Amino acid sequence: PTPPAAPARRDPLDADGRSGAADPSAAGGGRAAATGPSPGALTPGPPPPSAPGGAATWSVWDGHLRVMTVVGRPGPVISMAAPPPGPGAGPPAHPFLSAASSSPFHEDRIGRVLAGSRSVEAFLKALGEAGFEVPEEEPTPP
Repeated sequence: PTPPAAPARRDPLDADGRSGAADPSAAGGGRAAATGPSPGALTPGPPPPSAPGGAATWSVWDGHLRVMTVVGRPGPVISMAAPPPGPGAGPPAHPFLSAASSSPFHEDRIGRVLAGSRSVEAFLKALGEAGFEVPEEEPTPP
């Protein structure tokens, strides 16, 4: 008999069959999705435990547009609006999260929310209060 096929590799930012943004650790930002979260998507509280070595991950949605992907570990915040860093330089590291924007039009508003936040939990809560949907996604691998 033929062995079963290996499961297709899922993009961790592709939960619920939505197209997703680029991996936040990859340079160059992301792409907008055509559909939004399910109507019952909840804004999470504290980060849930994730797979060994993986980091909790959330998508930030404004209606049907994915505007950012947030990963619960320190790292770069990649902007689509700002010019790329110069030669030999990377984006600055953030102390409690990494993120990749997929909508330059939302960056100022989300940036103000981030500037007023002191933890991933506070940031996610403030995004929900600002009207964004913030469903949890599959953990981002190490």
